[in-house]
Amino acid sequence: MRGHHRGTGGAFSAAAVLVSLLLSVSALIFGVWAEERLLGAGTVNIRQSVFFTAVFTLLAMETAGAYRVGRRRLFEVAFSVLVSVVAIHLGMMALPFFDVSYVQSPYTAAAVAGAQLLLLCVWAVVFHRLYFYVFPRRAAVVVADSAESAAHCAGKVSKHSREFEVILATDWNGYFEALPAHEAVIAYNLEPGARVELREFCLRSSLDFCVIPELWELGVHKSFSFQFGDLPVLRFRRLGLSWEQRAVKRAADILLSLCALAVLSLPVSLLALAVFLQDRRNPIFAQERLTRDSRVFRLYKLRTMVPGAEEHTGPTLAAYNDPRVTRLGRFLRLTRLDETPQFINVLKGDMSVVGPRPERLYFHTLYSLKVPEFSHRLSVKAGITGMAHVYGRYDTRPEERIRLDLYYILHASPLLDIKIMIETARIMLSRSYAEGLKGARPEFPQQQEPPETADREPEPASGAEMERV
Repeated sequence: MRGHHRGTGGAFSAAAVLVSLLLSVSALIFGVWAEERLLGAGTVNIRQSVFFTAVFTLLAMETAGAYRVGRRRLFEVAFSVLVSVVAIHLGMMALPFFDVSYVQSPYTAAAVAGAQLLLLCVWAVVFHRLYFYVFPRRAAVVVADSAESAAHCAGKVSKHSREFEVILATDWNGYFEALPAHEAVIAYNLEPGARVELREFCLRSSLDFCVIPELWELGVHKSFSFQFGDLPVLRFRRLGLSWEQRAVKRAADILLSLCALAVLSLPVSLLALAVFLQDRRNPIFAQERLTRDSRVFRLYKLRTMVPGAEEHTGPTLAAYNDPRVTRLGRFLRLTRLDETPQFINVLKGDMSVVGPRPERLYFHTLYSLKVPEFSHRLSVKAGITGMAHVYGRYDTRPEERIRLDLYYILHASPLLDIKIMIETARIMLSRSYAEGLKGARPEFPQQQEPPETADREPEPASGAEMERV
């Protein structure tokens, strides 16, 4: 079957959801039956337990992204299933506090969780393969303003898309008839006139038309529509969070930071001691970064680089297998444990748990010269993790990073924060997200301020560190 027909896609998604609920509930019923037969316990309210299991399964798997089976890598779906099962049982174990009888034995609860994890992982594998049988990849043509841009976009699509297969990447020339047989067109960095012409061609030819949006277009569907007589108008809302959003986010930041520091204080203290013993320096590194409204604050990290890392180079991004990173530093960067002192910054109010990653003044100025919209990310507090941190890489271009950051700012919500935190836990298992730049460094406009007067490491610390995006 070629193509993603709406009816078929909806039926497939509904079938995937229904089967997942049946498997999750089946594991619960088996556990309750085993507890009654083997332990003689019969206090479970089976109707309420089945209802809440189904509700928690639906909410957890939707939030964690497990229902995007086929549209994500199988490992990512399996990780989402694991997170979902943990969330389901945190909810189920809280039921007795609301006078809902659930399993009495922790062994039974563990058995139910194990059965759910096993069944849902099998579900993920089956539906992952079934997805590509029902929806084969569709041939797509990438059209951009230049051959280089087209190749860049095609590489992104080929690497990350589970739906499209790029058969051609070409620059804009206005000739459509010469294109090979395809089912979709992906436009990237085209002028408005070229996009309109290409869109009209796709409409006439019944082709899907995908557009990488310009930065201002990210807020179109978040805008407010009204009319001046017969003139339709879109009013774009201001960037930033409302005072209600800031209040909720601040309360969540304080709670999460206190929990994280309570759990991580002992291992981080041991790591700090190891860093100190490595080269007899202060294990906590402090560096000036930017947060909301361009305010400068001191960001804390565990040291990962040798003394005087930027002494002869000035501010520069870390490279792949950077010799300035110590052996212990590589471990800290791969596991993201060097970032844990930033929960202190969150408690102080300098940062949020989720938000755009804080830049150094030097790099912020440098990127803003190339992409003026880069400064819009300072409309909210910087974060320990964020969309660009999760979905980007160390070498993600500034213009692509700001797309992700602006999307987050425009769509910020507690649910989106939860999703980003779940994805952060997943990428901690991936080495590629922690590696430095490979190959040549990106070219940027000349910085007006000399590197020597740009951001310096504050006293009494010495040397300098590089941010891992």
